[in-house]
Amino acid sequence: MRIIQILPELDIGGVERHVIDLSNELTERGHDVMVISKGGQMQNQLSGKVLHRDLPVHKKNPITAWRCSGEISSWIRQEGWELIHAHSRVPAWIAWRASSKTKIPWIYTAHACYSLNYGLIPLKHAGFVISVSETVQDHIKSYLPVNFTVIPVALPEPTVRWDSTY
Repeated sequence: MRIIQILPELDIGGVERHVIDLSNELTERGHDVMVISKGGQMQNQLSGKVLHRDLPVHKKNPITAWRCSGEISSWIRQEGWELIHAHSRVPAWIAWRASSKTKIPWIYTAHACYSLNYGLIPLKHAGFVISVSETVQDHIKSYLPVNFTVIPVALPEPTVRWDSTY
C-alpha cells in the first residue's frame, strides 16, 4: 500500500516519535510511505526508505492549507498514493480536502484532548479515527465518525540503557 502521513513538523514530541516509528515499520513491511511535514530535528530518524516532503502543513492559515492540499492532491494523482493518515488538526483539514479531490480514503489519529471547536470538524468526514486512549476518545466523541477505535501508542525498545552501577 502507498500511504501518506501528514503531521505539522518533525521536532521533538510524541506525535513525531509515533509517526517516525510507524513510517519506518510500515516500510519494513513492504509499504511505500511518504511523510509530509515542515521538517525538523527528528527528520533524520526517518528510514532511507521513507520519502519526506516539506510543506507548511504546520501553519493555521486557511489559504496555506488549501495550497498544501492542492499540492498533495497532485502527488496522489501523479504517484498513485492510496491512503492519507493525518496526525493533527490542520493536517486533518488538508487530508479531508485532498481526499475529497482525489477520492482516496483518509484516516486520523487523535493524540491528545484538543479544544472542542471547529478545528475538529474534519474528523466526522474521516474514514476512520484512531484515539490513543479511552480518555481522548471520550473527549472527542461528538466529533467521531461511524468508524473509530482506541489503539494505545506502543513504546519502542529503549535506545539508552541505565547501567546498574550508578
